[in-house]
Amino acid sequence: MSGLAFKCDRETLSKALSFADRISGKPGFAARIGPPRMRLSLAGDDLTIRSAGHDKSAEVQMTVAGLGDGEVIVSSSLIASIVPKLDDGDVEVISSNDEVKVVCGSAKFALPNATEWGASWAPPADGDSATVEASVLSDAINRVIRATDKENPVLKGVLVEELDDGKVRLVATDTFRLAMRDVSAGESDDLFVGTDAHSVLLPGDLLDDFMRSAKEAGGDECEAHLTVEDQIATFEVGGFKVTGPLLEGSFPNYRAVIPDSAASTVRVDRDALERVVQRVCLVADGEKRKVELAASAKEGSLSVGASSPDFGEAEDKVECAVGGQPPTVLLPSEHLLQGLSSFDAGEVELSFKDDDPSSVVVIRHADDSDNQAYLVMPIVP
Repeated sequence: MSGLAFKCDRETLSKALSFADRISGKPGFAARIGPPRMRLSLAGDDLTIRSAGHDKSAEVQMTVAGLGDGEVIVSSSLIASIVPKLDDGDVEVISSNDEVKVVCGSAKFALPNATEWGASWAPPADGDSATVEASVLSDAINRVIRATDKENPVLKGVLVEELDDGKVRLVATDTFRLAMRDVSAGESDDLFVGTDAHSVLLPGDLLDDFMRSAKEAGGDECEAHLTVEDQIATFEVGGFKVTGPLLEGSFPNYRAVIPDSAASTVRVDRDALERVVQRVCLVADGEKRKVELAASAKEGSLSVGASSPDFGEAEDKVECAVGGQPPTVLLPSEHLLQGLSSFDAGEVELSFKDDDPSSVVVIRHADDSDNQAYLVMPIVP
């Protein structure tokens, strides 16, 4: 193993090291292979940083001022902790046979140069990819991931489905609510290579890592690429890659719970309803802190109420437009608020397929222009 030498500004290098360290430092990994380590490889001015956790791997490709080709293996958490604490300016990394020097200004560190990585490196998936603006994909993930169930081996993931119109759909559910969002993606003849399917189930923590990588890479200006091949998924944005296995198991048939039509609707300003629910639920009782929604077409209002033996009762109203005769429903306030917050400001529409107070409540934008839906199951008294 030969030495390497390069210079890079502290902020850029710090972001790359911190991202790679998050993957290698996942709980339980160090107990299996020893302290997490990171591999730095340099060829010319091209630096590649790799790390691996117990089920995922990360890769960062970046341009530096190369001073000597080679590669080193260092403690992941140590170097990722040192560089952010250095003064602003160029950081110089120089390796010899048994140590790696990190120098910035008057600060000098000499770290052990490990001879073995100890990690099982999972190469990134290769093949056709869906291409989405990174900020758009991050936004879509953020809107649906709140509906996952972190304790369920299947529902802790997000279903990513290839649609016929050049779009990708993201769906998450914990069986009590369901979130769905469509985003435009680059067309591909076979997006999910080797899966024999038009949909895959991605782990929620892999999606979290992607959102962090998009933020580190300056996602507003970057394209994100999702590649799936042989049960492995890779997200790439701005030189940052994170790779992990797909989840196994069958995702519920979400289309079966989305009503084809609505017998009644309530159109209401999202912010106004959100504020009303936030204050009324303060007196709600129980773990689900349920609130009652009752719409009146005659008054043009939606009444929100809550009560409990210990905290009393509360009621408030918000103006709305009512179509048909919506049933009075009891909803978990947390699920309702999370659903409302997943939409942009403006009017939202609550739709009811019939007059049954136990039927699912569907929330969409009033103009239904952005292919987003959030379903909440009422509480049966």
